[in-house]
Amino acid sequence: SFINLEGVCTGEIPQYVARFPGNLDGSQNTPATGWITASGSTAYSSFTATAWIYYSGPTPNIHCQTIVGDWAACGTCPGFTLEGYACDLLYIGGNTIGWPSGNPQFPPGQWEMVAAEYNGNTGYAAVYLNGQLFAGGTLATSIPLSTTTPYYIGDAPWQPGGYDTFNGSIANVQIYNTSLSANDIQALYLEGIGGPPIDLQNLVAWWP
Repeated sequence: SFINLEGVCTGEIPQYVARFPGNLDGSQNTPATGWITASGSTAYSSFTATAWIYYSGPTPNIHCQTIVGDWAACGTCPGFTLEGYACDLLYIGGNTIGWPSGNPQFPPGQWEMVAAEYNGNTGYAAVYLNGQLFAGGTLATSIPLSTTTPYYIGDAPWQPGGYDTFNGSIANVQIYNTSLSANDIQALYLEGIGGPPIDLQNLVAWWP
């Protein structure tokens, strides 16, 4: 879905912010939890996914806290998943990028932009926080990325019953079928939480 954000000032919180209560008791199908299932399928060899998040911190018995993804954990299933807490930071078709310095979470209690990317030609994968490199590494090249499940925002595709729901708020999710440059990601961050996509030609989806 595409929503026109013309006229939104840089730094202004957009009209649509998805608030997720987290998995409060650690069980699947917890009535209090919620997430967004965004249907559709795409095929791509590289990707960039960006989102603004307000992380409220761990909740009791939490497993992971997923921001966005479409990778169903079956070892070699295609796709990716970006985590906000615990587990590995980024999953790409069964390959992983871990958290830096053993700190398995993003800073809580503030709005911040996170971005994950993978270059299928070089195998380089990275996660950025507020426009700066947060973690990265070189994985295999040409990892399959054709989606087999819908995108999930606020929960993991492998736990659609609500076990890995995010605790906090998510806004302005953008997915591209290319690996954006570090300068592009910095520019997206500087646009602010209400900023529009930077590369319309390679934009796969946008959920403000």
